[in-house]
Amino acid sequence: MKKNCGNNKLRLAVLVKQVPDYLDLNLDHDSRIDRATAKAKLNSFCQRAVSKGVELASQLGADLYIFTMGPDRARSALQETFSWATSRDVTPHLVLVCDQAFAGSDTLATSHILTRAMSMFGTFDLILCGDRSLDSDTGEVPSQVAQLLGLDLLTGTLELEVTTYINADQPNPKLELRASLDHGEVVHKVIAFSPLVISCAERLCDPCKVDEEVFQDLDIEPYLSLVDSKSLGPGPWGHKLSMTLVGPVERVPPVPRQARTIYNDQLESVLEFNLELGHKDDQNFEPNQSFEIHEQHRSISSLFIFDPYQLESSVSVLNASFSSLNAHKIDVTIACSDDHVSSPEILELATNPQVNSLEVLRFEPTIPPKDLAEALGRLGPVDLVITPNSYFGREIAGRISVILNSGITGGAVSIELGGVKLDDSTSNVVCKKPDFGGDYLATIFYRSKCAIVTMATNTHRINPLNYNMRAQGPDLTSSTSSPNKSRESQAAKSLPIARSSSLRVLSSKVVDDSSHLIDAEILICVGDGVDRGDYKMIEAIANNLGASLVCTRRVCDRQLMPRSRQVGVTGRFVSPKLYLAVGVSGRPSHLAGVRHAGQIVAFNTDPDSPIAQHADLTFVGDWRQSLPFFANYLQQGNIRCGDEIN
Repeated sequence: MKKNCGNNKLRLAVLVKQVPDYLDLNLDHDSRIDRATAKAKLNSFCQRAVSKGVELASQLGADLYIFTMGPDRARSALQETFSWATSRDVTPHLVLVCDQAFAGSDTLATSHILTRAMSMFGTFDLILCGDRSLDSDTGEVPSQVAQLLGLDLLTGTLELEVTTYINADQPNPKLELRASLDHGEVVHKVIAFSPLVISCAERLCDPCKVDEEVFQDLDIEPYLSLVDSKSLGPGPWGHKLSMTLVGPVERVPPVPRQARTIYNDQLESVLEFNLELGHKDDQNFEPNQSFEIHEQHRSISSLFIFDPYQLESSVSVLNASFSSLNAHKIDVTIACSDDHVSSPEILELATNPQVNSLEVLRFEPTIPPKDLAEALGRLGPVDLVITPNSYFGREIAGRISVILNSGITGGAVSIELGGVKLDDSTSNVVCKKPDFGGDYLATIFYRSKCAIVTMATNTHRINPLNYNMRAQGPDLTSSTSSPNKSRESQAAKSLPIARSSSLRVLSSKVVDDSSHLIDAEILICVGDGVDRGDYKMIEAIANNLGASLVCTRRVCDRQLMPRSRQVGVTGRFVSPKLYLAVGVSGRPSHLAGVRHAGQIVAFNTDPDSPIAQHADLTFVGDWRQSLPFFANYLQQGNIRCGDEIN
């Protein structure tokens, strides 16, 4: 790789976020997350962005800028990144974007502020971000920044290689990069060219981690620039620029667990298991609705965008959305790939009495998201834009939010229509979304006429929290209604797309089909305590039980299972009736992903392990003995999912 020549030095930017430690959170008197008093740490995905940015700066001889936006205490995040970079012979420029005027910024306002701040320091060849933020599980900022700058985005970047340095001696040198994008079930191989935005996956590289005692007294002032609202111009900024507002936030009560233990030498004397299998649907947690919704019974215009590689997730979102909007007639536009146009779920919308009108638009699955989003943004104003909360969905939705200057809620579990009076506007849509691994439920209001939503794909399993998702509306697949001639399904139209992206997809390989995990009744989670050679034994037990396999992050890191099977804060959230945790230590980040399981049964050698404290039943000893024993009970019908075990 040829290094920079003359004055044509490459410039790299890394955007990082400091997030509260979700184990140290409380609500303030206004029912908001009290971020000021919680311990703060560098966002896990941002740690990868810093690490890769430092590596590329060293490799390319590039200038490196690290930006963070937040209160003054976010300096500690810059201290940590500076310590990491200088220990690798890279001296970065540090930028703290800090002003009380920026308070209350949603992701769209944050992206506007960050892009304006970056422009003060020139243009950048590569901009690296974390894949998503762990506090509210949003992943829109990378796509919004990319759209504001008119750039392509690599999402979920798992592998990254700079292959060619183009026009090194010319005024505008470019980089050619090859990347693998890990989108869970699908891995894409792509070629991209700078300037470019890159969101970094967890497995891209080792994280930037420095002990606090090493960096807490580090003097970074000579390398630090402060950007405030006066530097950026008259604004508006912060909550005045935001298209969404966070309403009341409530702590979701913890799921009660029985925390019993059985030692392996007691197995033969065990005659019964007093467990009740089923989802934790009986907590009767009702959010305190401190605002009044004025119902508006009218026709709703909606654009549903299907993920070209996740039909089941897209259909799940479609069904959940219709359940939420059961009292309304809907003018429906479906945008989907050529492969999904003839799916029954789309064809049968023509006979659904809830559908007022139907239009189906088709696109090629390999169309770059930048070009697709711009084509969809030209369709005109709608009340709702809804996508699955997948890599594809987050990028498309984030870009459209910029194009339409509209608010976005990421990972929502419910949508409700009606007028909620705000200080300066009326929110016609109200969403609910989980924060901090599901420990909190946040209410999101919209100031924009169009509401953009990425929907969690397992919302129908969050009924115990009464998130307004109970299926009260008509069955989408019901054909009992006589077809209405005015809305019979017509041939899908091709979506007109103007090509401007330089991103090229070389291949797309399906590495897993995890769609069935949404509805799985029994999951067996494989932890780091299971040897590679024992996987076949667990797979055989899973097959006999009709169970599906998932895993912890460390198992993914060892590449023993695909990332789409990872359960936890940085993976997926699951809610089976029965969750068997084999060799799982029970880190808080993992337990957050399984908090809504009906029953958790652990198999661990340590009776004091965290998983034992959060399971209904723990078998203490060698799992090779206790797991087959318990599985035998299930197979003999002594334990039935949904029934009391006796």
